[in-house]
Amino acid sequence: MLIVHIRRAALHGGDSDSTGAIAGAWRGALFGFHGVPPRFYQQLECLHELQLSGKQLYQRHTAPS
Repeated sequence: MLIVHIRRAALHGGDSDSTGAIAGAWRGALFGFHGVPPRFYQQLECLHELQLSGKQLYQRHTAPS
């Protein structure tokens, strides 16, 4: 059901790029990376670099102080 909401957020006639990004971010926050269907990210430019950056951010956040 959430995928339907993301699609609606991204394809409406208004500021759809922003609302689609917000909806996608909420889905990621709720379900994590593994909750996002691969078809949503397989064609992204710089996918490897984005994944590496995400892993590095996570490691910095979870590293002991």
